[in-house]
This record gives sequence, C-alpha cells and structure tokens, in this order.
Amino acid sequence: MLSLGGGPETKPALIVAGAGLAAGVFFQFLNFVVLAPLMWLRRGIGPVAVWREAFQPFLPFHFFFLAISLGLIYIYRAYALKPGGISQVYSTLLIMLCLLPVLGLIYAFRAFAHERELSRRNAALAVRNERLFLQAVKSQVTALDVKDNYTARHSAAVALWATDIAQAMALSKHEQNITHLASLVHDVGKIGVPDEVLNFPGRVTGEAWSLIETHCQNGHKILKTIDQFGELAEVILYHHERYDGSGYPVGLVGEAIPLISRIICVADSYSAMVSDRPYRKALSAEAAQGELRKHAGKQFDPVVADCFLKMLAEHDLAYQRGELADFDLEFSSDRFLRELPSEPVEEEPGIAAPVTNS
Repeated sequence: MLSLGGGPETKPALIVAGAGLAAGVFFQFLNFVVLAPLMWLRRGIGPVAVWREAFQPFLPFHFFFLAISLGLIYIYRAYALKPGGISQVYSTLLIMLCLLPVLGLIYAFRAFAHERELSRRNAALAVRNERLFLQAVKSQVTALDVKDNYTARHSAAVALWATDIAQAMALSKHEQNITHLASLVHDVGKIGVPDEVLNFPGRVTGEAWSLIETHCQNGHKILKTIDQFGELAEVILYHHERYDGSGYPVGLVGEAIPLISRIICVADSYSAMVSDRPYRKALSAEAAQGELRKHAGKQFDPVVADCFLKMLAEHDLAYQRGELADFDLEFSSDRFLRELPSEPVEEEPGIAAPVTNS
C-alpha cells in the first residue's frame, strides 16, 4: 500500500496510520479466510470456534506489533527524512536499532505460542491418562468379579441405589457423580485379597477377616495415585466405617465419616443382604429392610437409612433386589467420566497460530 521509499514521507501521519491499520485488518481477514476452511476440513471446527481458538487470543499481540510498526514509520519520518537530517548510514542504523525490540517481541510471542501448545498437549495427555486409569480400575473390578462371581453385579446395584439416595438427599451434581463412580469401584481393593478368603464357604474370622478389611486401604492406595481422584479415594477408604464408631479401618464416628461414604455403606450393606453369599442365602427384600431399620443410628446413618427405606418403598421388587443393575452399563454411563474436562484437540502442524503481521 504505502512504502517507506515512495510515499509515507509525503503523506500526513494520520493517513499513514489509517493505511497501516487497514492493512493489518485486511491481513487478519485474509488469514482467517485461508485458515478457517483448513481447520474445518482437518478438525471439523466451525468458523466461530476457529476465531475464538486461533485468532481472538492473539489479537492484542497483532495490534501491538502494528502499533510498533507505525511508531517506527513515525520515527523514520520525524528524524531520518527531515531536511538536513542524519546521513543514510545513520538513518539505517536508527531503523535497525528500532527494529531490535520488535524482533524481541516477535521471539517472545513465538515462545508464548509454543508454550501454549505444549500446555494444551500436556492437558490432553493428563485427561487421557485419567480416563485410561479409570478403565484400568474397571478392568480390575471385572477381573475381581471373575474371582468372586459377585463383585461387578453387586457394585452396579450399589451404584444405582447410592446415586438415587444422593439425588433424593439433594446433593450437588458433583457429589452425585462422585457417589456413582465410588460405588462402582468401592471394592476394587479386594483385588489384593486371596481367592480362598473371598470365596470361603463360611463366616470369615480372625486373620482372614483382617485381610478382608484391608480392601478399603488397598482401594484408597490404588485411586489416590491420580490427583483428580483424591476425593474418590477418601470416600472408598471410609465406606466401611459405622455410624457408632465400630467400623473400620479407622473407627470414625457419626458425621466425621464423609457423607458419601455413609451413603455407600447403607447401599453396600443392603446389597450384601439381598445377595447370595458363600456363607448364606440371600435375605428377602423385606427382611433386609428390617435390618436397615434395626441398625439405623448404630451401623448406619439414620437419615441416610430412612431416605433409602422410603425410596425402596416407592419401587418394585426388581429394583429392591437390584436385579436390573448392570456393571458395564453403569460404568459406560458414569457421570464422573463426563465431568472430566474434554481432551483438547491437538493442533495440526503449521496452523497452530496465525502469522503475525509485524
């Protein structure tokens, strides 16, 4: 448009600035027109998303560089081109000197864009690892079900009931999601308990019972390795604590036990009562509900137990016995997985960010 050698020195400064601004806007428009179809073809991203992701964050830098460039033009006009001004050699050195901060800013901008891309890739990797970790935990529960022939269906029923309790008690969506996932994997620590103990045909006592009790700590150790699952690990650690303090592994009392752990304790115990176990036949739904009433305020949080009993009374026998619970279906629809942030899409090489117009 206007060149340093053929015109800006004869034009008013306002016209030069306006021409520079128009050139910058035209450059951004052209850049967007070229980039948007490529992003749509390669990543399926619409124009609005392209603007927000690849252009809008960088506009302040572009206009800053444009302002610097126009400032250089002004310096050139004011000092290098005035009558009797400095020699051509010094004017060239002046321009080169003024370009140094611009070059530094360009380098800083490129470094920022590179770090931003690395951060996006690391975030994508972290989310992917969290999802893979949950899939690994699911596989452990499935493997445990092969050993115990009980765990997966039991965990699905506990997840169904516990999540309904959390909803009935008006817990937040996040707490409901934690309840659902914690219920699905609450027995994952049993993977470290010997088969002969899990399938012992009578009541387990003594040293064997001590091994059973370790499944809470085992599950906590497995899950706490991922920072995102700290809350989940704590819920699983305390899901066998009793309201009167006679539970394990610590012996917490009353509301010192996390609420979600108290909810899972009720659903877990009820599921155990209405299921066949190696040491006894399943209780009837009515008998199991009678046990919940009997031990409310002792083993169970009375508020949680009362809420669950009212809920059971509103459903049919199939629901009361957990007959429709399916572990794979519950896990595939897990709400906590949906709550994890989406994996950022990796940029295509060469189009991570528009070129600056400086």
